[in-house]
Amino acid sequence: MNLSSSIFQKITVDPRIARMILAAEKEGCLREILIIGAVLEIQDPRERPHDKQDKADAAHQQFLDPDSDFLGYLKIWDFYNGLKENLSQSKLRKACAQNFLSYNRMKEWSDIHIQLMQLTREAKLTLQPRKDDYGAIHRSILTGFLSGIACRSERFDYTTAGGVGQGKFYIWPGSGLFGR
Repeated sequence: MNLSSSIFQKITVDPRIARMILAAEKEGCLREILIIGAVLEIQDPRERPHDKQDKADAAHQQFLDPDSDFLGYLKIWDFYNGLKENLSQSKLRKACAQNFLSYNRMKEWSDIHIQLMQLTREAKLTLQPRKDDYGAIHRSILTGFLSGIACRSERFDYTTAGGVGQGKFYIWPGSGLFGR
């Protein structure tokens, strides 16, 4: 067992996320996967109140990626961190609310990201500059979420690919892939 895998055995991160992180180093997309892995550890930071779904969907349009919700998370991350550098805490809270993002979840996302960054430094993993490479990012994600592979069965329904314990998945209506 190498140092990097033994470090991740000692932490409380979901083993699927740890597996993604190890794959991401090899794929050269560790920076992106640390961001994505951190958001997968929390409840989605996008808010979609029942009485304001249309407004929330309109506000979230700026974060949509036509090919990947994971790349959309990178857009949310960049948006939030751009605001964080330039706004006071109260203005940042207000900007999050105006864009239907939970300030508390965004802060939690940042905190987990910091922890993952510390762990990768301890494990001496190599951080490359961000490229937002669709293929590398998704190959890394697949290593941790093989159980999420599904086949389209209905217009919005997907059936898990495994034979045992088959289940159904539905694409979230706020997804950039919904309806495609």
